[in-house]
Amino acid sequence: LGDKFVQGVGPLWYGPLCGLGSPNNTYQRNFFAFYRNGQLIYRNEGYVSALEEYFPDILDVLRGKKIPVSYAYHPFVVEGKVWNIEKVSTWVGWPDYGVVRTEKCELKGDTVIGGVTYKKYYEEGVYRMAMREENKKVYVQYKSSNQEVLLYDFGLKEGERFTSSHDEEYVFTSEDCVEYDNKELRRMKLVNVNDSRDINYWIEGIGALAGPTTPFYYGMTGGEDTSIASCYVGDQCIYRRDPDSIQLPATDTPKSVSIYDLSGRRLQQKPTKGIYIQGGRVLIQR
Repeated sequence: LGDKFVQGVGPLWYGPLCGLGSPNNTYQRNFFAFYRNGQLIYRNEGYVSALEEYFPDILDVLRGKKIPVSYAYHPFVVEGKVWNIEKVSTWVGWPDYGVVRTEKCELKGDTVIGGVTYKKYYEEGVYRMAMREENKKVYVQYKSSNQEVLLYDFGLKEGERFTSSHDEEYVFTSEDCVEYDNKELRRMKLVNVNDSRDINYWIEGIGALAGPTTPFYYGMTGGEDTSIASCYVGDQCIYRRDPDSIQLPATDTPKSVSIYDLSGRRLQQKPTKGIYIQGGRVLIQR
């Protein structure tokens, strides 16, 4: 166990709030860059060089790009859209700790409520809510409720605010453009006005990183950490969380977290040193 500290930045390996960290950490961390008031203070050249050599697509995702003038809006509510959600058990000591399972969520078919047409939203084949989009705003009506709720507003302008279903207020602070499989998507950054550490990202046409119906992340629920692994419309993949990762197929039952090298070969155990892929994530063992 070891780390390097940079004055004013903190430990490079485990992150600014982790001190010396722990050898039993579930997730590996590494500083990419550190900014203060928009000015670059520190850049991890070794880490950036490794990303440039092995994972240029991931580096583009981290950096983001300016939104091109020719950019066209990507609607959220589209017939046949499928989100594959990855859920990781995080309860240490439980038999399923570290086990990854995937859940399929999709928009399929129409329903009419109060004279308004919605798309039906399903989770693992079970109807959960009705969803519609108007003027870049996404509305949902849950199966157990008769009240329509505003889920997203992709038409926000920088500086405007959005109130979550938990009555937390967020301000839209900045935007950039990220590229997935040669498709440019607008990414929005929203920050809690009362807690600047509470930061959420929305990707146009995809939703929040934690899940399409979870616009704001309030921590792990039920001992699981969730994230969107991929999103499809028909046979076309419009988003993958890890562009260079090996995509594990969706399944109805939990599965072990297989380990692969950079060539896609399955390993029997984690390497003692080097880069490997596990659960769709690129990790580094030092």
